[in-house]
Amino acid sequence: MKLALIGLLAINLLAAVASATRPLADDSTASQQRVTSDSAHARSHSLPSAVAPSHYDLDLTLDFDAFNFSGRAIIDLRVHEPIDTITFNAVALSLGSIRLEQAVSDDPSQASEVPIVNAIETAKLEQVTLHLARNLTAAAPARLTVEYAGLIGKKMSGMYRSHYTDPEGAKRDLTALSNTHVEAARSHPDIPGYTTTAFSPTPSMSTYIVAMAVGPFEYLEATLAPSLPHVPRPIAVRAYTPIGMRDRAQFALDTTLRSLPRLAAAFGTAYPLEKLDLLAVPDFDFSAMENWGLLAFRTSKLLVGPGFGTKKSVAYTVCHELAHQWFGNLVTMSWWDDLWLNEGFATWISYWMTDQLFPSWDVWTSFTADTVDSALVSDSYASTHPVQSAVVSPADIAQVFDAVTYNKGAALIRMIHGHLGPRVFFDRLRAYIREHSYGAAITADLFRALGGDELELAETMGPWLHRSGFPVVAARRTRGGAVQIARLGSLPEASTEEPDWTWIPVAVASDTSRATTSTTLSGSDDAATVAIAPSSHHFIANPASASYLRVAYSPRDLAALTTALARGPRRTSPLANPATRAALINDAMALAELGVYSSHQLVSLLAAAVQRETHPAVITAVHDHLGDLARAFPSTRGAPARLAAQLLMPWVAKELEPRHAHRFPAPRPRNGVKPITPLAAVTLLANDHGGGAWHPALVPWARRHVARRGAGNVRRRHLAYTVLARYGDAADRRLLWTRLRRINGTADTDMLVLTLALAGSPSTRSRLAILHHSLSDAVRPQDFARVVRTVVTSSSPHTVRAVWRAVHAAWPALERRMAGSMSVLSSVVGALDGAADARIAGEIEAFFAGRRRANPAAAAWIGRAVKSTVERVRRRAAWREREEEGMARAWREVVGDGEE
Repeated sequence: MKLALIGLLAINLLAAVASATRPLADDSTASQQRVTSDSAHARSHSLPSAVAPSHYDLDLTLDFDAFNFSGRAIIDLRVHEPIDTITFNAVALSLGSIRLEQAVSDDPSQASEVPIVNAIETAKLEQVTLHLARNLTAAAPARLTVEYAGLIGKKMSGMYRSHYTDPEGAKRDLTALSNTHVEAARSHPDIPGYTTTAFSPTPSMSTYIVAMAVGPFEYLEATLAPSLPHVPRPIAVRAYTPIGMRDRAQFALDTTLRSLPRLAAAFGTAYPLEKLDLLAVPDFDFSAMENWGLLAFRTSKLLVGPGFGTKKSVAYTVCHELAHQWFGNLVTMSWWDDLWLNEGFATWISYWMTDQLFPSWDVWTSFTADTVDSALVSDSYASTHPVQSAVVSPADIAQVFDAVTYNKGAALIRMIHGHLGPRVFFDRLRAYIREHSYGAAITADLFRALGGDELELAETMGPWLHRSGFPVVAARRTRGGAVQIARLGSLPEASTEEPDWTWIPVAVASDTSRATTSTTLSGSDDAATVAIAPSSHHFIANPASASYLRVAYSPRDLAALTTALARGPRRTSPLANPATRAALINDAMALAELGVYSSHQLVSLLAAAVQRETHPAVITAVHDHLGDLARAFPSTRGAPARLAAQLLMPWVAKELEPRHAHRFPAPRPRNGVKPITPLAAVTLLANDHGGGAWHPALVPWARRHVARRGAGNVRRRHLAYTVLARYGDAADRRLLWTRLRRINGTADTDMLVLTLALAGSPSTRSRLAILHHSLSDAVRPQDFARVVRTVVTSSSPHTVRAVWRAVHAAWPALERRMAGSMSVLSSVVGALDGAADARIAGEIEAFFAGRRRANPAAAAWIGRAVKSTVERVRRRAAWREREEEGMARAWREVVGDGEE
């Protein structure tokens, strides 16, 4: 075996290794033109608009032996007004010769040199400013030529190298990729052994989606045949992977071929390039990146199979990046404070498109249970931010790539879609894209298009975008039988300066009819009333979390819903919709943590949900909440674990003891949705920190599958590692450690699986050893946060402090290793939020306050993650202190003492 190299380059956000590539980019929407903003602070840190690029000619030469590169950028400029400075972005580059010329007329051949007095770098803003000896003349064309050099490092930014283990160890030819198709490839005239690859000009586009890659790739390919009007010409589609992984990309390729024409039809505009490449990258900072024509993915987000991704996760991610080819690439946000236009839309469209392709997956339940709830959780803390918030510095840009921007943005798009209806929504969306194609747009542009002549969306949706958090409404049955919806408050508590929500749509449905009735809290309305049938036994407000808010029911109404869940709702009940069940349970968990619901109410609802649930997304939500309760209230740990085992047992038995599965009859699936699979149920049981101990066949099952090394047993073997690490004996864990130490290379999928399995070991010593192991090159940087989260959530309150101290001690090394990959570093900080100890929260806060002095640059990039983590740990610790006795009593009263 040998270590092979893959490289990526994307100006600003990604990076690359190449041999000698020369993309020609006609780029009139470069970063210099994307800086206009409604924020005065943002404008002060963006590039001046007096000079803007119209064309880039980039030439790169890369040295694989010394791991460095040199390049030259020739940039044609439009001069809009006289100015004696030019500012451009540059990060981690050594600048060489810089030459500026300007034509004395419209004839570029008559250009003369403009002397440059000096070049001043502002590292914090990632900018270089050229001071000129005289003003540039407005309206006369100019050309800036910059020569530069840099290193091809291991950090996942700038130009970087990624490695994997080539299964054959043979020498491979290198393939160069970029946004557009190859125009020519020829031997370099001056450097023996080098090849120059020239790419065709790109459309007008933003520089942050320029990308290049070079490596020993293999690929699958297909041609999307013309289909007027939305596919006017053939499109070559390829999925590139490291050697030996090509076949795992077939599902992603098929999904692309099915999605691309549907998205073109939905957006009313053809995909503008002649080719579309998908690229799997072993080391990648983000899940994926939408570079126009060259989509880059972590291997786990493009490849399907054990140790890689699932079909669902790959479908979501591929559809998300394909949506960006229109929302983000064809029409770009004007400045980073409108990032939600890119990411919120792409997130919502990814679910919409996946549902079109795979309706049996019922992805909208997952949207409610996962996407919307993750936004509501993140948005409930003071450390949150508005969807549209000021972006001042490069550090601010990194911190808005979060659940609020993506998931809250998607939830708000769903609200607008639901209000307008699908036909009107997409008709107006097509007009918006046609108007702003190959240009930049702001939120007001979108709202003007979607609102039409009759709806002031900017006014209606303004508070949802410009203030943080969300409303909480109270829902109760009145004495007259109607339902009253009233404002209860907001999360987090609003400041007096923030605008109030002037439009809060809430639907209400009862168990006597499938129909819903909508009401709106408008302006300063405190309450509204909805009539329902007097014979109704229960009702739901805001079914499926259609509006972005939480609902708190009166004790009587919550008890009626709990009873309906336990008995199994009728077909006419809104609870027959699994997304509505997920929303009810998620709201209850969040409101109990805040003290709105009692422990008894929460435990009763969870116990009822366990009785008849079959939907995979709802089962996962209930299971995760039970795990959170076990960690937050360790004295009751056995009770949530027993309930988790009860939830999963009908399906677990089919995998572990198929001959005796009839002893555990499973509830009948509802609405035609396939129930959770037996293997998925075992996966949840193995990871719930206690539930697995309640099934005596689990460990013997795991031992059998660890012993079977065949290719057809990979998924079960990987799951068996987790089972033995958590529930096996010392000999089992020694076997896992032995296997881990024998693995050579991170490309062996067993490496990460074994590491994560041992991270969940009950042994504190073993968990700390895994942390130390993960700091080496054995675990890829983007996977380290998963290891930390597993270690933290597997630790008892008595041992989590030791885990935090280990992370604390390793932090300077982490900063060095992950410099330039600050999203990964933020994820590591976020992984600490599984603790429930106020003292640890104080230590985290104090430690990172000190890091602001020791490494202010890194601290600026992770500031919001630190605040959020500290808040989450303190809230959970306060919940435990307030409700420890009440929670223990609730478990005894609802579930019983059980057998500890």
